[in-house]
Amino acid sequence: MSAPKLSPDVALLMGMGVSVAVWLTVGVLAGRWTDRAWDWAPWGTLIGSLVGISGAAVNIYQIIRRMERREKQNRE
Repeated sequence: MSAPKLSPDVALLMGMGVSVAVWLTVGVLAGRWTDRAWDWAPWGTLIGSLVGISGAAVNIYQIIRRMERREKQNRE
């Protein structure tokens, strides 16, 4: 029995969710490490969270642009 095929847009949306989770996790963990290593609490976690949010936002923007280009190509 073969697995069902996902449309490219669904795959991109799933990737978007994973991307947000990864960016936020890495940012917060790096911030917490910074807090412990250099006694920066709570600034390391705050900065790490902001970097994670920014990275996720950039990645979401790139995915949306990719979906728009694909949609435009399909219309032509």
